[in-house]
Amino acid sequence: MYDIRHAFQGDREIEFVSNGMDEDRMKFLEMITPGKNLYYKCQIYYPEALFVTIALNDFIRLYSKKQARTAPFPLMDKRVQWDANVATARLCQSSVMSCVKEVVTEAQYKRIMNLMHKDSIKSI
Repeated sequence: MYDIRHAFQGDREIEFVSNGMDEDRMKFLEMITPGKNLYYKCQIYYPEALFVTIALNDFIRLYSKKQARTAPFPLMDKRVQWDANVATARLCQSSVMSCVKEVVTEAQYKRIMNLMHKDSIKSI
């Protein structure tokens, strides 16, 4: 988060990515928009990213218990399933795992995914 904050402040790398908006599309939609999106970049090591990804499961579990105090299965409670905070954490986990899948073998990826589904970071 520290590096992402510094990227937002302009102290790290940025990248402009085309978003598909051209003059014809802007005229059709009757909108004026930029032609590129700004993406912030920062460097992170895989062990750190994997640890954070796995640890997020514990935080999601704790958050779910707090939000759905009376539910027998907090992660399955409707107050938690559609919660934006949980969805954002899962999106972060999904992004990390997509990057991991690109650089490891299928067998290694399966082992990492098994670790992701452990009950707690303490059991690793």
